[in-house]
Amino acid sequence: MKKSGICQFMLFFTIVVFSSLLADAYDPDPLQDFCIAVNDTKAAVFVNGKICKDPKTVTADDFYYPGGVSFPKPITNPLGSRITLVYDEILSGLNTQGVAIAYLEFAPDGLNPPHEHPRGSEIFLVLEGTLYAGLITSNPPNPNDKNPLFSKILNPGDVFVFPRGMTHFQHNIGKTKAVAIAAFNSQNPGVMTIGKSIFGSEPSVPPEILAKAFQVDQKLVEHLQSLTWTGNILIWYGLITSNPPNPNDKNPLFSKILNPGDVFVFPRGMTHFQHNIGKTKAVAIAAFNSQNPGVMTIGKSIFGSEPSVPPEILAKAFQVDQKLVEHLQSLTWTGNVN
Repeated sequence: MKKSGICQFMLFFTIVVFSSLLADAYDPDPLQDFCIAVNDTKAAVFVNGKICKDPKTVTADDFYYPGGVSFPKPITNPLGSRITLVYDEILSGLNTQGVAIAYLEFAPDGLNPPHEHPRGSEIFLVLEGTLYAGLITSNPPNPNDKNPLFSKILNPGDVFVFPRGMTHFQHNIGKTKAVAIAAFNSQNPGVMTIGKSIFGSEPSVPPEILAKAFQVDQKLVEHLQSLTWTGNILIWYGLITSNPPNPNDKNPLFSKILNPGDVFVFPRGMTHFQHNIGKTKAVAIAAFNSQNPGVMTIGKSIFGSEPSVPPEILAKAFQVDQKLVEHLQSLTWTGNVN
């Protein structure tokens, strides 16, 4: 082989190897709802995770969280459940480890309402009592098909997995207290409680949008938005973003009126919507950082699953009469994605 041919081959080989290395380099999963870039180097920095402590100053206490996940006090919130999450904000040794753990307590008939974790999968272990647990998957390829519901009755020692981003719930169907442990593959998995985030955002989603999305009268939406939406999570840090740290605070809503040429970003796992408020046809292009990003239409997945979520669970989660839930479940729920 001539010298020029060898050089060309080596150049080609180098490019291929370098390209392969580039192909293996991908963005890490986000550890918060979003991280807005700033040009001011003196501004506050919110990194993907926490800034690391000098290893020479690390002590055993950095890896230790003293008992406190179990509370002897009665559960007083309307949902009848209490969740304590141990994550990087209160146990600094979890930073960069990609794990978090939660302790869940349920009073009889207590409910951990339909919610999702945008940044983490969950493995759930029952310690005491009997729980009915279920998860609803993303919209099926046929927009007229129902979203599958996978559910099980769980007893002590049983384990159930909730994949990242899937809507799921647990309900204490026993007559005694129930206790469970949940572990996550993220130091900050986030949580979005469906009812609270949709009807309890700040500012409120325009009621005509939710009325159309949920196939209900606008007055009902306005009534739901007037209610107090509280959470059941004592320690959790957190378009409609995930639940704020204080369970009584409302989920922030960020909204804009968009005109031709305008661009808006919807972070992964965040509930979002678009509404044509003009008098003519509107057209837009959306790009995703996944070849199959999936979609979960809230109304369709919650009220149009197959089999149906037990109506008493949704009635409690959405603070409505069970007959209304049964009516919504009887409707035809279709998607708009071909």
